Amino acid sequence: MGYYDLASGAKTVQGGPPAVYTNSLTGTTIDTRGCDTLYCVVNMGTATGDGTMDIKFQEDAASDMNTRNDITSATFTEISTSVHEGVQVGRLNLTGVKRYVRVYGTYGGSGNVLVGVSYVMGVANSADATTADFNLIP
Repeated sequence: MGYYDLASGAKTVQGGPPAVYTNSLTGTTIDTRGCDTLYCVVNMGTATGDGTMDIKFQEDAASDMNTRNDITSATFTEISTSVHEGVQVGRLNLTGVKRYVRVYGTYGGSGNVLVGVSYVMGVANSADATTADFNLIP
């Protein structure tokens, strides 16, 4: 993994206001043109009932996301009633990723969960990766 310099040029994008989800979460579609890396911050609020939410990245060549695909291995740790009220931050290398990206989550079980998503995009100082990769940041 290379050194990513957010101070030299970062763009912050709100992924949608925090909301309560009972079925699915569709994040705001963002244009990643000109950026090499994408940080995604997932704020998890209280989960009620007995359920889980799985959040992943999707990509598409068009902003309408009509022919979207999941980005392989770009998933967050499952949110459940036992893992809630926390923040997860992931870094997605955009090399080889289509221009438009969003997060998508599915919720299964009873109850609901409060989730907020924000993105920070930056330009890499070193391009040492040739394919997309995803890392959760502890």
